Amino acid sequence: STTFINAKEVKVLRCIVNNIAVDMSAEWSDISSAIDPVATVVLFERLDEEISERTGQKNLFKRSLILIKAFCRIETKAFSSVPVLGSQEGGLCTYAIMTMTALLFQHYPINHPLQALVVFCGFFAPFNWGRFCVTIDGAVPIRPPSPGSVDAGLQGQEPGFAAAGQTCELSPNAIRACNIQDPVNPNRNIGKSVSSAGLKAMRDGLSHGHRCLSAVLRQAMQGGTNISSAINMFDRVFPRCWQLYGTQSGFRNDLLSFRTSGWRGRPSAPLKSLTAHPPLAALQAIVALHLKKVKEMNDTS
Repeated sequence: STTFINAKEVKVLRCIVNNIAVDMSAEWSDISSAIDPVATVVLFERLDEEISERTGQKNLFKRSLILIKAFCRIETKAFSSVPVLGSQEGGLCTYAIMTMTALLFQHYPINHPLQALVVFCGFFAPFNWGRFCVTIDGAVPIRPPSPGSVDAGLQGQEPGFAAAGQTCELSPNAIRACNIQDPVNPNRNIGKSVSSAGLKAMRDGLSHGHRCLSAVLRQAMQGGTNISSAINMFDRVFPRCWQLYGTQSGFRNDLLSFRTSGWRGRPSAPLKSLTAHPPLAALQAIVALHLKKVKEMNDTS
């Protein structure tokens, strides 16, 4: 089936192919808007290449995005009315998730997708959306802060915040409950799909995910925990993802036609690949920081 979405900024043709939604869009109102989608693809491709070269982990940015999107779309449905990822339901769009993740790679020493998910939940769960706007370079105040204020002190001093002097370029009319500046078109707010209920659900979902991951990390860091036990602990954070996609056969029960769902690779448990890049060593450097954030969130709740 096909549906035409006559949105104000971007016209979308939504096709349902084998029970999977595929969106096709184009912006041809002027030359600049026609170039924007191509520029976006180039930007994130180059970012992935730069991160791969810097870390020695091929496609680390893309693999982190897959994990973060799976968690935000599938796992958060269990404990919030609105999924964190899902612009049609009052959540974030994929472009916003990509921009938020790109910000973190510029401020944190991330070397594994699980580490990226921990940082994502830890940074954005307590994020003050009423005072700050997310840009690809870091968080910036929505309004220019006064000299010596707390907001001014965060810039250039705390991880995740842009250098001092950078401000939000969104127009006052574009300000919403959730403000994320388009990396290609700074006047566009790509977080505008998030409703007030969606923003609360996002905070609840990311806070829950951060508490679960932090509890697993604490347990995994205890002496005597081997890599196999640690992997089993992490598995329990993604029960719905495993239920949907975690079969060794590669079978997908969300498809209408199962002929295309056959596994064509070597049959093996998906998370066995973690043994090639053990997550514990990569995560250890940031665990203390995020456990501190969990404590602060618990103290304020």
